[in-house]
Amino acid sequence: ANSGNVGIGTNNPTSLLHLHNANASGEVKITLSDGNTGTGSTDGFSIIKNGDDSCRIWNYENTSLTLGTNNLDRLTISSNGNVGIANTNPIATLSIGTGLSSVNNDGSISVGKSDGIGNNRKFKFGYDSSYNFILGD
Repeated sequence: ANSGNVGIGTNNPTSLLHLHNANASGEVKITLSDGNTGTGSTDGFSIIKNGDDSCRIWNYENTSLTLGTNNLDRLTISSNGNVGIANTNPIATLSIGTGLSSVNNDGSISVGKSDGIGNNRKFKFGYDSSYNFILGD
């Protein structure tokens, strides 16, 4: 397009790369693969918009899937389905934190809300720096 946007399946791309399937029940899929994964329909990594309007981020390989922010791993789904939050090697269905003694990553769970002026209302459980189980704030 004159705007510099590229459209595949559309003459009116609305972003730098716009993929469109005119078939109402068709899927739109972006796949990334390399020499290790192969090039088949069940190889590599895909971002998929299904024909029923559901969406998937899909790793076809027997490897983990990681999301990150600020150049750090934040959430990992291992190949066996375990989920780690701030834990890149989750050993349980849900593993939170990477080090029990770390102040910023102590594996604790807090549920609550801040009032915006420093007063937190929360329920917390986890471990302290001496590996003692704590319940409270």
